[in-house]
Amino acid sequence: MAKKNKKKDKKRTLVQILKESKDKIVVFDTTTNEKSTLSDMIKNSIDGTTSCETSSIIPVSASEAAEKKEAVSFSIESRFAKHVFSMYEEAMRNINVIQTICVTVAKDEAEDIFEYGSNPTISVLLERSNLGLIIKKAEKMKNRLSGWLENDADESFIINIPKIVFFSGNIVAKETTPAVLYNLTLQVLPYTSKELAKMRKKNNEKANKVQKENINQLVTSVVALGNASCDILVCTDEFITDIHDYIEDWKLALSEDIRKCLNKVIFSFEKDTDFIPASRELRDWQNNGFK
Repeated sequence: MAKKNKKKDKKRTLVQILKESKDKIVVFDTTTNEKSTLSDMIKNSIDGTTSCETSSIIPVSASEAAEKKEAVSFSIESRFAKHVFSMYEEAMRNINVIQTICVTVAKDEAEDIFEYGSNPTISVLLERSNLGLIIKKAEKMKNRLSGWLENDADESFIINIPKIVFFSGNIVAKETTPAVLYNLTLQVLPYTSKELAKMRKKNNEKANKVQKENINQLVTSVVALGNASCDILVCTDEFITDIHDYIEDWKLALSEDIRKCLNKVIFSFEKDTDFIPASRELRDWQNNGFK
């Protein structure tokens, strides 16, 4: 317990440091080759945040999505690693690409999702990025999420925060700070953890249907938001009914039209029982030209 509190104190310290020095900290945006103060980066992230049900997202045009996509063929990777290590590894490989971290949570997990310790990916971002300051000021987003949680919704709620600054080196005022930029796409399912567990246990057919809907909604949202960059899709046991069905649902969701709008999708599995069959099926699918 003491260890968790110690980490929490670190997060608070970082937020305090950033709050006091946000006008002096300079960040280099590798995607635009421009320098901005952290204060401006925070404002731009808040102004660009999307928070609504999936059906309410105003999609970017096909031409705009194509412009954002790099001139490379779509590809898939699967990794046997914690998603936080995977996202950092990819950032070091492709520092000029803004990654989109996709995190899916059940409805009952969303209320405290931006508190330290609620989710491993969010916790790492709170420890090493300006997410804490963004959340403190993003009142509209928090109010919309609270309103959605109070209603009996039947579709996912999406929060997309662009260009979160993840610090990869020492932070020194008035000096350009080494940083990696991320988009965070949070999908909140219209089901509680207990409801999902009950489905898997008593009604596998319904669980599979819900799984397919959730994946489709996430993929549709990512493309609609124009996040054509490298997307890390966090896979957890809580949302996988059967690994083979799970991969088949992803294949269907990643249709040819969708693949035209994405550069790369990386699946990070933390269980070898998921990683081994998933890796084999995804590799075969890619080698066969996604047919």
